[in-house]
Amino acid sequence: MCFLCKQNFNNVKLLLKHLFVVHACNKDTVYVCPVKLCEQNFQSVHAYKKHLEKHKLAREESFFEQINEVAKCEKRLLVSKSKENVGIDDDVLLFSSENHDFNKKTSSETVSNKIKEFCLKLHNKSNFTRKDVFQLQEEISKNLFNPIFDMLEGISQSFCENDRNAISDFIEQFKNPFQAYSSEYKLLKSLQSDSLFNASERFELNRCITSTNKGTINVLSEKVDTGIILTLKFMFRELSEKKLNLNKYISMLAEPSSNGVQNRNFCESQLWASKIKNYGDRLAIPYFVFVDDVELNNPLSSRKGLQKLSAIYFSFPFENSSKLKNIYLAALIKSKDMKKYGSNVALNSLIREIISLEVDGLEINFNGSLVKVHFILGLVLGDNLGLNQILNFSGSFSATYFCRFCVSDKMSTHTMTKEDPETTQHTKFSEIFAKS
Repeated sequence: MCFLCKQNFNNVKLLLKHLFVVHACNKDTVYVCPVKLCEQNFQSVHAYKKHLEKHKLAREESFFEQINEVAKCEKRLLVSKSKENVGIDDDVLLFSSENHDFNKKTSSETVSNKIKEFCLKLHNKSNFTRKDVFQLQEEISKNLFNPIFDMLEGISQSFCENDRNAISDFIEQFKNPFQAYSSEYKLLKSLQSDSLFNASERFELNRCITSTNKGTINVLSEKVDTGIILTLKFMFRELSEKKLNLNKYISMLAEPSSNGVQNRNFCESQLWASKIKNYGDRLAIPYFVFVDDVELNNPLSSRKGLQKLSAIYFSFPFENSSKLKNIYLAALIKSKDMKKYGSNVALNSLIREIISLEVDGLEINFNGSLVKVHFILGLVLGDNLGLNQILNFSGSFSATYFCRFCVSDKMSTHTMTKEDPETTQHTKFSEIFAKS
């Protein structure tokens, strides 16, 4: 408030501007404090400004003290009313965390899991790059979580000490909720510590010495061709314990076919019966392997095929097995390496994993106890080119007899509209296939 005209101002800066412009105050003016019971005089504008700011700070502190006092009074009134209604002794605190059903540890774990799940869903979006996800996490933390936590921290000042400490601990724990997932390295490390991820393994296909020309100098260097395989044992164990409904699978095996329907699923086929006849009462689960090539970055012309990969997937022949979320990656191998070294060399590491899963099995936590489960390869699926390549058949479809299921020649198939039983494979056609 101006000590000359008694006009009120929101801050000290506006008051001083008013004194200089309206009242033409200068260095010779004696400035009087407008606060009652103070009325100190100042020769210096700087000292006058500093004095007024002290008064302003004191008023704000007094205001917040009044708010806190009102909150404490309301709290005491609520406690007294609760005591009258429930009959609580005076030495029991209504707001003590000991009397709450709230479990701080469980709630913190729930929030952490939801944050992790949210991050993984962002990474699962095909139209989001990793950089987009990390930037989005940073913006959410900065523009959403931080203001909310600041507000909670301010509100908690009116609470009792126990509640205030609990809120402070919560804010401190989740002040930066995406800190553990702010980079790809941190994300994978966090998932690995929670047994949700296991690093892929790189296996060697071939190692040789090659020469390259660098200017006028011929330099020898070592070239190593490798492939990538995911740890099938880890994936099968996690899927069996957390996603696959083994109870439903076991009941499906025990339930007889109804209404005369045969082969409702792969587990009722003669092929599966022949595969598990030597396992007796041991639990065996089928899975399919699917092979297909994928071209990265869609290169054209002479670059076409340089980045082509042979991707190998697996799935379980249960409910909704053809959905993308139920198909899992097993291995990645360069297509040119598959052609160059052959499927026996390229798939050697994967074949060893498949044999180990079938012969040794895995111990799975099933209904609270450890049960050994044998995972048996049921079928190898894929298109003509993929199957011919992985099973060491001819990759060219220009042969006279190109079909694996019949002996129809290439010319006759151009006009065939129905299957001819006479052309199905038989031992008498083995010589034809051997020659082709």
